[in-house]
Amino acid sequence: MLQMKRLSVVLATATLVFSMATAQNQDVDPSHWAYKAVDELVRAGIIVGYPDGTFKGTRTLTRYEFAEALHRAWMNLRSWLDQRMAKMDELEREINALKARPTGGGGQDPVNLGPINARLDELNREMAGLRGMQDAVNRMERLAQTFQQELNARGVDIDALKRDYASLANRVSELEKMKGPQLTGTFGVGVYGPHGIDGSSAFGLNGQSVGAQGSILNGTEVFHELRLGYNAMINDDVSAHAMLSVGNYLPAIGNAGMVGGGYTPGNTDITIWEGYVKAPVDLFGKTLNLTVGRMPVMVSPLTLARVNPDYYLQMPGYNDRQYRVDGASGMIDFGRINLSLWAARTNTVRSNNSSGLLDSYMNFTAGGMMPITNAGGKPVGTMGGMLTAEQMAGARANINLFSGDDMSGTLGLTYFAVGGPSAPLPTGAAGTFNRVDVFGADLKGKARRISYGAEFAASLLYNDDTKMLDDDNWAAYGWIGYDFGENLNISVGAKEVRFAFGAPGSWGRIGNWYNPTDISGFMAKASYQAGENLSFRASGEFYEGADGGPGLRTTDKINRVMAGVDYKFNERWSAMFNYEGVMWELKSATWAGGNAGAEPIENYFTLGLGYNLGENATLNVMYQVIDFDAKGAPAFAFPTTGRNKGGVASTTLSVKF
Repeated sequence: MLQMKRLSVVLATATLVFSMATAQNQDVDPSHWAYKAVDELVRAGIIVGYPDGTFKGTRTLTRYEFAEALHRAWMNLRSWLDQRMAKMDELEREINALKARPTGGGGQDPVNLGPINARLDELNREMAGLRGMQDAVNRMERLAQTFQQELNARGVDIDALKRDYASLANRVSELEKMKGPQLTGTFGVGVYGPHGIDGSSAFGLNGQSVGAQGSILNGTEVFHELRLGYNAMINDDVSAHAMLSVGNYLPAIGNAGMVGGGYTPGNTDITIWEGYVKAPVDLFGKTLNLTVGRMPVMVSPLTLARVNPDYYLQMPGYNDRQYRVDGASGMIDFGRINLSLWAARTNTVRSNNSSGLLDSYMNFTAGGMMPITNAGGKPVGTMGGMLTAEQMAGARANINLFSGDDMSGTLGLTYFAVGGPSAPLPTGAAGTFNRVDVFGADLKGKARRISYGAEFAASLLYNDDTKMLDDDNWAAYGWIGYDFGENLNISVGAKEVRFAFGAPGSWGRIGNWYNPTDISGFMAKASYQAGENLSFRASGEFYEGADGGPGLRTTDKINRVMAGVDYKFNERWSAMFNYEGVMWELKSATWAGGNAGAEPIENYFTLGLGYNLGENATLNVMYQVIDFDAKGAPAFAFPTTGRNKGGVASTTLSVKF
């Protein structure tokens, strides 16, 4: 028996030595995905070097060296987190001491966190820094699965690290609720200067004519806007938020649901941009998270999402794709199902000098929401009006289908109704409508390196309760993407938007044609991170006219290609170059302005420079050359039948405080 035990010990020892030797001898080549992941951790400062304190460059590494590098990364993150935990413990002890202090009246005064707020802000900024390292933590988790045996032997527990980070984030969030009222804000100054080239004119990507003037100074306009926000916790459960907008930019861009309405600055205007209260309400054993006031809303691209009204100026706060409405919304969480309900007015959301922040137009003319470039902003040969959205009400359910570290899937179901003044039906249908019901379903998720998304929506037109149109009234798209390692991502997809589809959404543009309808085709895009400071991107969309409706025919083709490069010179300076081209094959005479067979082309060449003025201030400069060749088809989107040239220069200075 004793001999058997000794033999077992010898065999076990031999097995351990063999496995260690095997682990040492299993090299990892620099082309291996794990090598690049560790390289990212080194550049992020999480790994300070390999076992001998140096970075080995591109030589092949053993599994032992990889495990040591990952162990160092885990130790560094663990140390960072422990230090912040200690800071949080100290802050909480001080706050508890303030709460327990005696007062002359036998009670307690409100806790004054003024002396502590600065330190809490510092801790919150550090937490934001860790959130920026979330990709690195995810890389470590993926690496830990590959090197599980080696890391377990060193006591590395990535799951415990993630749990402790989540705990710290929750503690910081709870303390944030105790802070006093906060004043925040943004300030932006934008300069827009268009000019013609060779005595001609063109239309920019906002839909405005750049004019025939030959000097940028002749058409230069200056815009400014100050936003002041106020956030306060009324009590432990109720919070309030308000934001004022002061400036001449909002009146200049006009209606927030359209493009092509502006760059004519007016007087300085004051507008309540947002103002709402949030409070939990007990409802049949569930909590209804209620929001009341002037609030932001967005659902999905095909149903409810705000078009960015300005391509050239990056004024703060206009890229969130959210409308502002006056009303109320409520959200109830049923575990895997999250239900939201809302009702709102939109025509009340106006500034003194503009047509409104929402007051959205829903377009049902052939060709979708056209920029204001010609008579009525519509293609030749079309008729029909646009419904002004005055009120809306609806519901949305978000369903968590499945979730995990490497897989997730979410399904969204949407319904809402929009009402407004009577408008004529699209071309080919007699009568009017004053209500639109929008139905939608969207799916998104990931499965390891694969990501995917899809959406379907339909719009039904009513005159009061009488259905007026339910044909050619839907839109759908879907895409799937794949990550080829850390640097390359490629996705492909398809899209079809029927002639009579209309919703206050934002589903893309083709040149200066926003929210195009009556199109069907496919698209592809790729992005490549060539280095820490250099990246490339390219995309293509290839459409033909959808079958049905009086608009585009299946013989009409539209191809849109884009290519760009981004480069970061240093911590301050960055640059970008982008090309966009739209090639038309207009076989049908109606859309070619009577010139069937015309093949117009749009070219946009854009150069941009960015300068980082500090943590909360940026300066962006852009210049774009626009070159159209209408080739005999002026009626669609070109000023003349021939060559159209122009340029746009813009500068935006933005500050957050």
